Amino acid sequence: MGKYNQQNAILPIIQYTNSEIRTWREVYLSYQKIIENHACDQVKEAFYLINKQIKFNSKNIPQLFEVSDKIHQLNSWRIRPVPGLISDKDYLEGLANKVYCSTQIIRREQDLTFSPYPDYIHDLLGHIIPIANNEISQKLNLLGRLSISATPEQVEQIAFIYWKVFEMGFIKTQSNQYKALGGAVLSSQQELMNVSNKNVKISHIREFKIIKKYVEDEDLQNEYYYIDTLDDIDEIVENLKQKWHQNKTAYNPQSPIRNPRIQAFEEDK
Repeated sequence: MGKYNQQNAILPIIQYTNSEIRTWREVYLSYQKIIENHACDQVKEAFYLINKQIKFNSKNIPQLFEVSDKIHQLNSWRIRPVPGLISDKDYLEGLANKVYCSTQIIRREQDLTFSPYPDYIHDLLGHIIPIANNEISQKLNLLGRLSISATPEQVEQIAFIYWKVFEMGFIKTQSNQYKALGGAVLSSQQELMNVSNKNVKISHIREFKIIKKYVEDEDLQNEYYYIDTLDDIDEIVENLKQKWHQNKTAYNPQSPIRNPRIQAFEEDK
């Protein structure tokens, strides 16, 4: 697991182009409105916390090293740069180590309101900023740790839950409003507005069924899930463990050991 950055690793500084800065400006201005009007309370809190430290603005794209340092000061998480998409196993393993893997690529200008692929704007606004909230970061770490001793099929199931909650998910308020939690709906005005489409279904996460099928991530979704509180994640995790135990699936719930040199977990031998 030495692939994770050591504590003092230096993150690269990117010289963004004028086109990329224009793209950031448009998405960030839209994001401010999403935070104010559509984000769940935990995401709002996270934004206000980290914004006090960095002072986000529409003219400059925050450097990854700066964001990583501030996140680490808040709750010990760090950001690791990756060139693009990585495997579910590696991604979840990062969460288990309190490491979020982020690209530094910026979406094309024509993809302002919806980017078919993850980019730094999506990762920063949709995932990294929410990590500043302790409740969100704890649930992400919980899903990550669940994957450490999981089989490939179990990793697929955990990734499916992550996708439905932390990419496309909402929190339902006591006034029956759906507030954005997932990174895709937080960082895409088009994805967020798609939820109000009459042909789109939104269900409680308890109703989800893990099935082996292709998850469409290059187009707008036709189905979304919500939770009542983030504690619903604990219930889902326990239900998964029970299901694996009943099916006699090979799952070893032993606790991993932290290796202080690489800030990662290793299996107890």
